[in-house]
Amino acid sequence: MNSLGHNAHVAWGTTLSMADAEDIFLERLVGPVDPELGIPGGYEHKGRVRAMEVAEHTIRVKGRRAPLVFRSASTVHGPIISHDLGFATLDSSFQATLSKAGQQGEGKGKGRTLAVSLAATHLSKDLYRNCYVLWSLMRVTTVKQAADAFTRLVAPSLNIVLADASGNIGYTTAGRCPVRHEPGRELGPLCGWTGEDDWSNGFIEGKVLPQSHNPNVGYIVTANHKITSDDKAPYMGSVYQVRFPAHACVHAPMHRYVRNRRSNPHPFPMYTIASKI
Repeated sequence: MNSLGHNAHVAWGTTLSMADAEDIFLERLVGPVDPELGIPGGYEHKGRVRAMEVAEHTIRVKGRRAPLVFRSASTVHGPIISHDLGFATLDSSFQATLSKAGQQGEGKGKGRTLAVSLAATHLSKDLYRNCYVLWSLMRVTTVKQAADAFTRLVAPSLNIVLADASGNIGYTTAGRCPVRHEPGRELGPLCGWTGEDDWSNGFIEGKVLPQSHNPNVGYIVTANHKITSDDKAPYMGSVYQVRFPAHACVHAPMHRYVRNRRSNPHPFPMYTIASKI
């Protein structure tokens, strides 16, 4: 993913940050089947049964008089995206999650139905705030102002590189990332009924996100690789692209270019490539 934008004073480019802002949860559904949903209307969460949040969707289809109406169900984690699963039908990663929880016998025919829900920042109820970010970007005049505007983005998680008419360059990560209860466990399905991996610890967002302004090296590079190299930095995931594309295609040539340009009195040119190697 790569996109560009600008106003009269500031230009920016984006790439995916590769921050992990989505989780898959296994849910234990209980109770009678809701005829409108086709699944039980309740689910287990922290030792009690909760009712599904049901939403009705109406879609008008060309060539049809009557609109298509369907209903979706959501847990505290997010919408149900698959259901009516038995242990034997699950792939190895789902079976491993259940086995670790001592739930090998869960599933169809055992009094409960397994389902899968999706937690994702792009499903946030305040996603509309992204519109305010775009509105603000039309009025910023400096790299710092633009970076501040981008930090209010809800989703997706992006690398943002910036340059302004005064010769400043900068970088910020944009988009929320959940604070993990146990970093690394999100690489597989999570047990929704325990509540241990709920997104209840808040988000890494705002000015806590990685940023850089006029770095001494003179340029910024992003190629979907790891954003930070500091172990004390907030954990934002562990699946990134390798550094080779950024280093081979950008970092080394740019280093030579900047070294040669430092003896030239002309202002440093604007780049739309970015982050930290």
